[in-house]
Amino acid sequence: MHPTFAICCTILLLLKPIASSNLPSLDVSLLPLFEDAHGKVSGINVTLHIKDPRSRANRPLVALDLNHGPTPTTRYGDEALAATDTLGSLQLAHGDSNDTDAVRTWVVSLTSRDPVGDIIIRCVARPRATSANTTSGPRVDLRDDQGGLVGMGTGFIPYPPDEGDWNVTVRWDVDGGTRFASSLGDERETSVVGAPSRVLEKAYFAIGPLLQRWPPWETPTAINDTQPFAVYWHGTLPYPADRVSSTMRSTFLAISSFFNDGASPFRVFWRRVWTGYGGAGGFQSFLIEHSPGTEAEQSESALTNLVAHETIHAYALPYPPGRQFDLWYREGVAQYYAVVAPFYAGALSKAEFVRWLNNYAQAYYTGGTVELTWQEVVERYWTGVEVVKTPYTRGFIYLATVQGLIDRVTGGEKSLDDVVLELYRRFLAREKCQTEDFIELLAGIVGNDTARGSFAAMTSGSLIVPSGDAFARFGLKMVRRDAEKLDLGFDSRYLGSRVQELKTGSRAEQAGLREGDQIVRSWALWGAGDSLDNQIEVVVRRNGSDLAVRYLPRSYDKVENWEWVEDSD
Repeated sequence: MHPTFAICCTILLLLKPIASSNLPSLDVSLLPLFEDAHGKVSGINVTLHIKDPRSRANRPLVALDLNHGPTPTTRYGDEALAATDTLGSLQLAHGDSNDTDAVRTWVVSLTSRDPVGDIIIRCVARPRATSANTTSGPRVDLRDDQGGLVGMGTGFIPYPPDEGDWNVTVRWDVDGGTRFASSLGDERETSVVGAPSRVLEKAYFAIGPLLQRWPPWETPTAINDTQPFAVYWHGTLPYPADRVSSTMRSTFLAISSFFNDGASPFRVFWRRVWTGYGGAGGFQSFLIEHSPGTEAEQSESALTNLVAHETIHAYALPYPPGRQFDLWYREGVAQYYAVVAPFYAGALSKAEFVRWLNNYAQAYYTGGTVELTWQEVVERYWTGVEVVKTPYTRGFIYLATVQGLIDRVTGGEKSLDDVVLELYRRFLAREKCQTEDFIELLAGIVGNDTARGSFAAMTSGSLIVPSGDAFARFGLKMVRRDAEKLDLGFDSRYLGSRVQELKTGSRAEQAGLREGDQIVRSWALWGAGDSLDNQIEVVVRRNGSDLAVRYLPRSYDKVENWEWVEDSD
């Protein structure tokens, strides 16, 4: 079991549930717009009621991200936001940042006046138009889903860009027949205290006539007296709803127990998309996307692992968030504890534990980005699946290395858990916890030279091989077993459009793909790289007919690969 670590507070201390009269307040009213008599939701009227005595002309009033990587949000234009106060209408002006993930910020125009009293802002959110050709990216946009809508707050709700605490209330203006839920709960009105950028913008929202829930709507959601857990979806899931939802709850309990959190609620939202699958963490919640055929492409074991990864994001995060350089920690910790925390709690068998450790390891060794420096990874992020996945795989293998270093230096008295849980304590306290702080804590255990040397090796693109001490406490050792490199067989940048630069003699060619084939749909290269025996299916249109080609996306060339096995010595 992991060492006992005294965290006197839970995530609820970061996000206090009791409203305070001393804080500014934000009331958000959501009124669905219906397209037809069947109750299909076509948009949401969003009304913000802001009580903030600090409001002044030209002071940031509300903001909204314009994009997260390749995913656009609801880009409200000049006239899309209407503002009023006690004296009448207010003229707003906005400006955009030039960051990779740009932000639009609105102020009360200097040509107007200082606002007086409460400020009301109204806008209409419409779902993003998508198709089978929509590229995958961060799952923050508001989308249609079988007559309803699902999306993250940062995709459509402007918010006060103030990192201090606010009283935040979400109110659904809905009459009977339409179900609704958010990361804050599924009551008509829910409230929380926290920074709007987290409790509102990182919350998921779902509404629609077909919205279902596990446990059923008439059943209480609480696991115990204080910790609700629920799963929401429209229509029909690709997996048995009761079984996968129960497994998700067990996984959440295992992870929340590791972080000594017995109070925080958690909610899971499903969303059907055109193609692909995946997940994204939110405020005390996460979103899972699925598409037709997901169950053939993603096993229930892989789904459970995805759930565990996204659940870790509710706890182990850098603070302040958003810095690209810290992605190795954000995603590496989620990979590491997605298997370690459930195994601690007995929610994962030893065989599954070892299998997923080795899945993660081979994804690092065979993924094709080992030699990139960390700065190159950051600069090239979103240029390809292999690069996007690097923080996950390299972060995991580096943290396994760190576990070995700590075990060796302390004789097993300390572990990586001590570092991660201390950073979590700082996250709760809104104290800085980024890469530099990780290295400082590690240096306090293994020494400055060792800590900085191991991190330098990770960032330099040197091959990382964890020592035998990494998981010795679980009775495991590392052995070298070279493996075939991940290789789609043609340029992966065109996986969503056409077969280009097909490699002669590749498994893709041998399976039947031809240069220039139009790609109708395909399984995700991301998931195909999760295991050495995972296949990929590419459906191409040739001479007017669709042809499904399934093959192992691996080259015949092997690369150095290490894996964990039972230590029988």
